[in-house]
Amino acid sequence: MGSSFNRTRESGGFCYSNSLTQFSFISIVFVNTLFFSGYYILKDPLAYILYSEGIPLKQAYSITTTANTLLALSALFFGFTLHNCGKQKFSLFIGIMLSVISICLLSIKSLTLSMLAVTFYIVGGGLYFFNIVIFINRLFGDSQVRIRGNYIYQIFVNLGAAVGCVLFLMQLNTVNVFKYCLISGASSLLLFILFYKHIEDEQSSKIDSAKFFLYLIMLFCIVYIALNFEQTTRWIVIASFLVAVTYMIYKSNIESNSALLSFIYLVFLFSIPYWIANTIIFNEFFYFLTKDVSSIHGFSPAILIMIDPIVNAFFGSSILLWQGNRIINHYKNLSYSSFLMTISFVVLCVGLFFTNGNQKISFVYPLITMGLFACSEFLLQTTLNARIRDLLLSQRKNEFLATGMMRSSRAFATVIGYYLMTLTVHANASTSDIRSNLNLYFGMVLIFIISYVCYKLIGKSKLI
Repeated sequence: MGSSFNRTRESGGFCYSNSLTQFSFISIVFVNTLFFSGYYILKDPLAYILYSEGIPLKQAYSITTTANTLLALSALFFGFTLHNCGKQKFSLFIGIMLSVISICLLSIKSLTLSMLAVTFYIVGGGLYFFNIVIFINRLFGDSQVRIRGNYIYQIFVNLGAAVGCVLFLMQLNTVNVFKYCLISGASSLLLFILFYKHIEDEQSSKIDSAKFFLYLIMLFCIVYIALNFEQTTRWIVIASFLVAVTYMIYKSNIESNSALLSFIYLVFLFSIPYWIANTIIFNEFFYFLTKDVSSIHGFSPAILIMIDPIVNAFFGSSILLWQGNRIINHYKNLSYSSFLMTISFVVLCVGLFFTNGNQKISFVYPLITMGLFACSEFLLQTTLNARIRDLLLSQRKNEFLATGMMRSSRAFATVIGYYLMTLTVHANASTSDIRSNLNLYFGMVLIFIISYVCYKLIGKSKLI
């Protein structure tokens, strides 16, 4: 890394390289918060929006999960290409700009433009989120400080998501649900432009504009074609992920690389189960809330989507204050996250089991589920990002590959999540089937029980 990353200074318990690094972290966190408040509408309720505009439910799930699959897979593409031609803060700027264009196109409400908009969303979001994770983690030289930095980053992401929820719910029954989110996204772009010159980038990175934009155009074309061949795309994702995993296992064995092997364990035990759950929670679960959950004292149960970002932010703040300067135990954090995720789905299964098929489930059960899911999500995402950075800190050549692998595991998990969600889709969209939802969420319970038990066994053997 550049020399500026070797000089450290203390500030509020954080070890920064210098004052510019401190400013970079603070400014990026605030830009990301504002960006996420606008980007949220592309992330969680998009399947519901498409369904509300006349697209069949299964097709809406197919479009959004394929989009999320390609969004994650784009990071693997960037992992092999981007480090040779683009600076991270320039990539972040382009990612925000493309995402804003996506929201703008979706607001026009044209089916033709919608597919183009989703393409912009995938390329822009993939570029942005691939770089933001690496950018944040590189600002800190110590593993304990790095995980606290991830705590703060995650807290502000969820504050942005909470604002995004409010903006979406305010527009839910209006003609244009994208208006406020477009304003929020555009504001984040303007704020980033304002801070641009003062944000520190890695000194060793160089930019090759021609190659950078050529790669983006290539990815744009690939994504647009893939969106029109959704089933083929899903099978390609499954096959390519299995090939990538096989290659990384082979690479770790040939090099006797225990860090890389530990990384693979973390991907299978935490990244994949989490992204399966995330796919279901932020696609099928939103539709489930509006259709099969009782109202909350006259309010739409859709307001429960606010539980995730709000609890996530408050829980994260509590964890940050409680842990203080204590040594953070990665093993315990991941164990707690897996346990909480399991309990969250157990609670929902209990509610579904005791609800008749033609009735609506009490809002209390999904409320508890969302709260526990949010707590688990905070612990898992922050700890996993920091832990993987620690494992690969001395392996610069594997860092981009591993980051891409993390995102491709998300693509694989999203495909699995889609097939699980289709179990709840009926030919008659008005049909309410509590039992099919019970089967879906009981399946999630089994996945997390297996993950938890395996992690405990592997943890005892000191392999992670």
